[in-house]
Amino acid sequence: PGLLNKSFSMSVHASAPINAERAMYFSLGDAFYKCGTDSSGVEAPSTQWFIAEGHASATFSEYILLSNPNPSATTATIRFLRPSGPVITQDYTLTPNSRKTIYVNQVPGLEYTDVSASITATQPVVAERSMYWPGQWGEWYEGHNSTALSAIGTSWGLAEGETGGSRNTVSYILMANPTDQDAAVTVTIFRDNNQAPLLVTRTVRANSRLTLPSTELGLASGETFGALVRSTNGVPIAVERAMYWDSA
Repeated sequence: PGLLNKSFSMSVHASAPINAERAMYFSLGDAFYKCGTDSSGVEAPSTQWFIAEGHASATFSEYILLSNPNPSATTATIRFLRPSGPVITQDYTLTPNSRKTIYVNQVPGLEYTDVSASITATQPVVAERSMYWPGQWGEWYEGHNSTALSAIGTSWGLAEGETGGSRNTVSYILMANPTDQDAAVTVTIFRDNNQAPLLVTRTVRANSRLTLPSTELGLASGETFGALVRSTNGVPIAVERAMYWDSA
């Protein structure tokens, strides 16, 4: 009662250890449950969160969702990291025991760009990132979602990846560097059928976002792969992987 047609966050408390996930589905016209997203819960709120993936444009609608489970107001500061250009910083007030929805497309300077985010808050909060496409609300029929990362690091593993093939799949490795020092990154690509790994090097500039598409990995069309992403000069980064393919 009280939640129908409402946006909301939640806190789950149990008397013994449990696992919690949240799944969402929506319909488009006569297409029942045309799109859905799912994400695991996080074990605890935090005063810092990092989001590597994000894109705002006429095609993609991006949202950052913040939950304030505290009995007092909290200020969240988001530093938006772009492939180039200065960091865009915005402060948001989260009222007590509330949910805040940030439509990234409407943040000045982020109307058409890849974007990552570094979030700090005056009290522990929970953060997620959702993206839907194509177009605006009422047109969407695809989407994906992920909880934010509570820490950055120098080594990240990705088990899933595919490129080309009959569905024209493209996988993207998204890297965010919220620090003031460039990160020297080596990506090791692990292949099927006992093929030798491939090495790709990139520099993720300070306070920026870098996108590495599978089309730049030297793989044959239709190959599946995993990846190890390492910052070789000790600068911590955040990493995610996104995959897209033809729907027809």
